[in-house]
Amino acid sequence: MKKKIALLLAFVMLTALVGCGKKNNEQPANDITSTEAPALTKTDGGTALTDTPVTAVPTPSDVPQPTETPEPTDEPAPTDEPQAGDTDNIDDDTLKLLTAYNNKIDDLVWESGDSYYHFRFSLGRIDDDDIPELITSYGGTSGDVGFIYTYKDNGSVDWVGNIGSYGSFRYQPGQNYVVAERSSTEQSSIEFYSMDDTKTLVLGTMLYAEYPSDEEAYYYIYENNEDTEVDMETFFARMNELDPGMDPENDQGYFGYYYDGAQPYADYVLTDRIGILYGMYEAAMAGENYGGNLPAAFADLAGDWGLREYFTYNTSDATGNSSSYSEEDANARVFVNDDSFYIRVDEVDESGLDIEFTLLRSTYFAPSLRDDMMNNDYCYRATGVDGVNVFPIYISDYTDADGKTTLEVLLIETLEDGSELQYHFEFDRDHVY
Repeated sequence: MKKKIALLLAFVMLTALVGCGKKNNEQPANDITSTEAPALTKTDGGTALTDTPVTAVPTPSDVPQPTETPEPTDEPAPTDEPQAGDTDNIDDDTLKLLTAYNNKIDDLVWESGDSYYHFRFSLGRIDDDDIPELITSYGGTSGDVGFIYTYKDNGSVDWVGNIGSYGSFRYQPGQNYVVAERSSTEQSSIEFYSMDDTKTLVLGTMLYAEYPSDEEAYYYIYENNEDTEVDMETFFARMNELDPGMDPENDQGYFGYYYDGAQPYADYVLTDRIGILYGMYEAAMAGENYGGNLPAAFADLAGDWGLREYFTYNTSDATGNSSSYSEEDANARVFVNDDSFYIRVDEVDESGLDIEFTLLRSTYFAPSLRDDMMNNDYCYRATGVDGVNVFPIYISDYTDADGKTTLEVLLIETLEDGSELQYHFEFDRDHVY
């Protein structure tokens, strides 16, 4: 194969893959200022959690290991609210698969040494058997690939292959057809893979182009272990034949594994591990994208919400005093759709909070009633991950005497002295700008 391998011009969808995550070889900051993350521990049985908080990124030098998967400890939801992640009816074979994937996820994070806050994953049914693959990534930059693993009958979890860029790639569920794109200013490529009988990812065809200057373009097709230079018409005809999904009107049921939309490990370890994996398993086997377990109670909250007011309260303040602010003191918004709850809070002047793009998608919402929130019927706890900061977030809504609905969000930051700085935000429809 030629030294200069590159990708096709103008893969428009590639721009959507550009993430803001750090690469696997970057060292995150050591201080966890927003909440106490559980420590990774290691024994011969795998990796799990202890109750010991850490203030540094876990490394292989400071590890032992627990035996239990943590369960949500919050209060149960109202009985009429269906909950995703119910694992009571999981059959033994599926539970073994999910447990093996859980242990593999922990091992990958532990072995990498610095990916606690960057590692993300999902499950996807790539070929036509009844075993969805484990898909992982360590970052969302151009050099980050997706890693694929699969469960074997002997209980092992084996590596299938690496693919993609920006921690992302596309596949057709159940069709054993995986597509990856790469591009730079001088070259571009699109690669077509499948898994062979040994569950190894194999390159079938690659189309690549080189652009030495604005006036020059050279096109190649790598197929049957041979490189062939072709003209532009032949190149694009073959591309359209192999990848009709490049045409938005004929996407052929492609799914995308995207780093930014995958499950953050830093959230996973704080919630219901097997429940999250089972939700991913059910979605993969149904040929659907996993969208977390956004509560049905949020269905009426779809759309944009603007900040009306908020106040902060430090639990170490014996006086119980809080500081109040208006919408002029912060730039904050909430957006709710069918599969995600998105909150952005930045430019909070006096209180100092600065969170960029907290997308509560593929995260676990646990029922959790609180006496310091207005709604006594339901409230849900989720986890927001912003860089190396992990924020417990509580979400509810209430209707006042005038019939106006308010979306209430409580975000908690754990300070160095162990006290909590609580941010109580109130959003409504009237303050959307």
